[in-house]
Amino acid sequence: MANFHRPLNDIMNKTIGVLGGDQLGTMLQEAANRLNVKTITLEKGSDSPSKQINARSTHVDDAFTDPTAIRQLAEQYDVLTIEIEHVDTEVIEDLSTGTRTRDDWRLVNGTKVEVQPSWRTIRVIQDKYDQKEYLMKHRLPVARSVPLNDNSISELEELGEEHGYPFMLKSRTEAYNGFAVKDASVLQAAVDMLRNRPLYSEQWARFNLELAVMVVKVDNDAAADW
Repeated sequence: MANFHRPLNDIMNKTIGVLGGDQLGTMLQEAANRLNVKTITLEKGSDSPSKQINARSTHVDDAFTDPTAIRQLAEQYDVLTIEIEHVDTEVIEDLSTGTRTRDDWRLVNGTKVEVQPSWRTIRVIQDKYDQKEYLMKHRLPVARSVPLNDNSISELEELGEEHGYPFMLKSRTEAYNGFAVKDASVLQAAVDMLRNRPLYSEQWARFNLELAVMVVKVDNDAAADW
C-alpha cells in the first residue's frame, strides 16, 4: 500500500465542509468522527442523516446545489468535499482555480479553495454516458452503450434490434434510474418512467460476480486501492 505523507495532524486541524448530507455523507462523517476531524454539512433541512449524527450548530441550511450556499461554506471552512455529484461544477471550478468568475466579497481574485475530489472528476461523472466514454478512452471494458437522440419509441425499437433483448435504458444525468427493457412490449413504460431527461441504452451485461474497488489518490500521486 502506498505511503500517504500528509500528516494526520494537518487534517485534524482543519474543518471540512461537505456538500450533501445523505447516506454517503453520513458514512464520511462517521469515519471523520473517529479521527476527530471536524465536518460541517451543507444540506437543506435539519433532518438529513449526516446532520443527525453530527450535533454541530454551524451546519449550513441550504441546497448543496446552490452556488451562493457553496460559497458561504467555502468562506468559513478549510476544505470542501462532495458527497454526491449533483453539484454546480462551475462554482467548484471557480473556487478551486481562484478565477472568481462570480462576485464574492471574501474570496478575492487569485484565492484558491481546496476541493476534493477535483471538479474535473465530478464533471465527468455527472453524465453517465460521458463517464462510460471516458472509461473506454482509457481502455477499460464497459457494456456497449448508445446515446438516444429523441427518446422516441421508434428509436428504442431500433436499439432493441441492435442490442437484442433484454437491454437497459438509463438516465444520463441527475439520477441513477434505469429500466430493464425485457422486450418491445415495455418500451412505452420505459419512456414514461424516464421521460424528460437525456437517456442512453446499454447492452445487457451477463455476469457472475460484482466486485467493488475503491482507489484513493492524493496530490503527490501516491495511490492505494482496497
